[in-house]
Amino acid sequence: PYPLDLTIRHSSRSPVRTDWILGKAWGTTVLPPGGDWSGRLDGSRSSSVVRFHGVTASQLDMTETQRADLVAQAERQTMRMADGESIPAGEILRYSPESKVPAWLHEVARKRADAEVARANSIVSDIASARGGRVVAAIHMAADLAMGTKGRVRSAFLDRNERDGAAELFAIYYDYGQTYQAGVSGWNQFWRINLGARGLDTDKSYAVILNIYDPEERMTTIRVTANATNVEAETMDSSEVVLTNSFLAEQGLNHRFAPGAFRFLSIPKEIRGSEAVDVNVYSNGEQRIYDRLTEDLGFVFLSHAWLVEV
Repeated sequence: PYPLDLTIRHSSRSPVRTDWILGKAWGTTVLPPGGDWSGRLDGSRSSSVVRFHGVTASQLDMTETQRADLVAQAERQTMRMADGESIPAGEILRYSPESKVPAWLHEVARKRADAEVARANSIVSDIASARGGRVVAAIHMAADLAMGTKGRVRSAFLDRNERDGAAELFAIYYDYGQTYQAGVSGWNQFWRINLGARGLDTDKSYAVILNIYDPEERMTTIRVTANATNVEAETMDSSEVVLTNSFLAEQGLNHRFAPGAFRFLSIPKEIRGSEAVDVNVYSNGEQRIYDRLTEDLGFVFLSHAWLVEV
């Protein structure tokens, strides 16, 4: 779950084509017979892979020096992720089933998630107060996911939900929870994410505040609509109402707390009286040919959401 620079040599007597992807960057290289491929792979990105065509795994290798350098890089990255926590000597953090994630990483992730949630809640409390409102519900997406990704069904247990009263936010549709750094997480879907709000008082006005940014700096544009639905979000009981036209998401993890990463969107009166509201968050990947590389498509990444009574 971190970047590594590596060099891999193939032993084929023929040229070998390689295809590689790292985040939004990608390319093809033809290696000469016995040639080396050098590059960076980053397990914290949504895409990070290099493929060698026409050779078997037994025809790929590294020198002893290259192996030693790779191990040293992994140890340094592991120490960086430990963030001062005590870890076993020579520990190397690898992707693994959740049951095998080391205790020290769970502790680091919990502390960082606590800080992330507290900071985001403080920002949104000020935004709501400035609008004469108060937060009545929130979801902090995949906040307790220590590393990597988790499918929607299992990721639900890793969200942090808050509510003050009958109204609540709930997940309708996304692909998986994803962590970019310990404690920095969200829901991911290339085309759209659907977030529900239910238990609304028909005599009150509401808004949602969405924490949206583009962690991989793909120049993702976002637009948001809403429609009425039933309490289980199984129906579409009204046409979609535009809450905001397309905007460029804040670029990069370092901008996740920028003012532009917090979008205050009023829920229209005409759909507020329904059993529930379906908030549709679309990326510029919608209704296009599915080729995220050549079309330079982004994806929706939603880190936190709040329901505000105004």
